[in-house]
Amino acid sequence: MAKNRMVYALWLLATGCLYIFGNDLGTRVILYASVLIPVVMVILAAIASRRVRLSLAVADGIQIQTSGFLLGYIRCIMRRHNAFTGEINDESIILSLGKHGVIFEPIHCGMYRFAIARSVAVDMFGLSKWQIKEQAQAEWLVLPKRYEIEVVINPSADITGESDEYSAYRPGDDPNDTFGIREYIPGDPLRRIHWKLSNKTGKLLIREWGLPVAKNILVLFETAAQDDNHANQMANEAYSICHALLENNHSHDIGWYEEEKYQYHNINNEADLPIAFARLLENNINAASQTSANRETNVVLGYSQVIVVGAHA
Repeated sequence: MAKNRMVYALWLLATGCLYIFGNDLGTRVILYASVLIPVVMVILAAIASRRVRLSLAVADGIQIQTSGFLLGYIRCIMRRHNAFTGEINDESIILSLGKHGVIFEPIHCGMYRFAIARSVAVDMFGLSKWQIKEQAQAEWLVLPKRYEIEVVINPSADITGESDEYSAYRPGDDPNDTFGIREYIPGDPLRRIHWKLSNKTGKLLIREWGLPVAKNILVLFETAAQDDNHANQMANEAYSICHALLENNHSHDIGWYEEEKYQYHNINNEADLPIAFARLLENNINAASQTSANRETNVVLGYSQVIVVGAHA
């Protein structure tokens, strides 16, 4: 922009000299036009900065839509943040009115968050810039790669049959055991309301059912990694393991630590996979100070078998 202003100043100087020495109608028109037209363009750019609209969408690729009034162009920064690995990349983009496709080839899996930031409307001559307040955001889930892997389940553990043991750490769906009593939350099944205790206490209470230990497999994902490539490799391994378990008709949980709290998602079919991994890939794996194995937890005791996707090299 500084270069454009310098060129414009030199142009004004040249047209001014031409007018002084020529002093006729033609040189006068050139001088007036050289002053008035850029001023009008600057004013129109200022108006456009208030009326232009930006939208960002991700489907088969990244699409930026600009609409409104604009005679110049838009200069903006598109920020790309991978919530899983913590990568942040900024890309400078020049936009006009209409649709614009941005090429993006992800290196790592993760939940990518795109944002149009620091966007300005620039006049046709590049002499001024006006900030556009409206910003645009979008998310794009890039799932891990899947490869063939063999998962061997310990045959001594009855993961498909009935069990007389129940988890002391998580509720389940077995009405033959009571995990605990808690207050009703909107959305809880009405059949689980404990009517006797509710009448005694005056509060609507829910009976949480038990979780048979022998029916559960845990894929424990370590939320600590050495670098981005290592984190990506671990996600690929976990994704492939979950696929292999489903192919052998094994429902399972995938668990991880998020903000010092254990989180998990149940996977019963392939439709559950993108939902579970969307939650997992929203967490910065490089931010964890220690692995799950180093934590004092009894979470794994609630499962018949545990498959650890480790954070070691």
